[in-house]
Amino acid sequence: MATPRPTLPTARSFDQLVQRCVLLTALLIVSVALPACQQKSGPSGDSVQSSAPPAPLPPLIVSDQTKGLLLTWVDDIGDFHVETQLPDIPAANRKAVRVVVSSSDHGTGELVYVLNLSQPDKAGSYRAQIIARDRWEQIGASKRAVRMDQLGAEQRAKATAPPEPSTDGLHAVVYGADWCKPCKDAKKFLKSLGVKVTAKNIEKSKAARAEMKTALSKINRTGASIPVIDVMGTVLVGFSKSRLNQVVAAAAKRAK
Repeated sequence: MATPRPTLPTARSFDQLVQRCVLLTALLIVSVALPACQQKSGPSGDSVQSSAPPAPLPPLIVSDQTKGLLLTWVDDIGDFHVETQLPDIPAANRKAVRVVVSSSDHGTGELVYVLNLSQPDKAGSYRAQIIARDRWEQIGASKRAVRMDQLGAEQRAKATAPPEPSTDGLHAVVYGADWCKPCKDAKKFLKSLGVKVTAKNIEKSKAARAEMKTALSKINRTGASIPVIDVMGTVLVGFSKSRLNQVVAAAAKRAK
């Protein structure tokens, strides 16, 4: 028996087949693209809904007599502080103060009220500026950044500064009397610098008076009020912290 030959498609049936393939391909493309048009995917693949902009705030005007306020001000190092009365805000920190009226929710969201308390109007009132919350928070962050830079500079300066000369082995004699407060202050201050101190009472000891006269003769003085201070051969009359600092530092350098 002879094998039947396959039937070849006619031109019309071939055109119909092509049209079906094109239609199926178009439907497949639309089914894949449609979800992408309906939602936007975030980095994790989850759909992200576009957030609506925050609702605008109504104007706010306050005065020194306004009650029920929460006032937040920023100090020089970026820390936030809260007060309830405008006069309690330090004068140096009044240019930017956040305000919330305790009886209202306005200014507690993405938009906040900020006052410039250094510029009242003719009626003595303050009109609040409306800004974004992150802009307000940036005020404190900026001050903290400046402070950190300053601390870093101070630490670097200390690290590169030459060490202070040691005061070990330095000695001072303070000639005075029991009733003399500057004499006591001088002894206390010298000890705080690490200097060993000997106090001599010129009212109770002739030898102490004689030593003081000898010390004064080194600076061409025959008499002086007390205290008279001898720091490693350098004689001072009277108590001066700055002068003692200089003399002790110079003595420490010589002793190196």
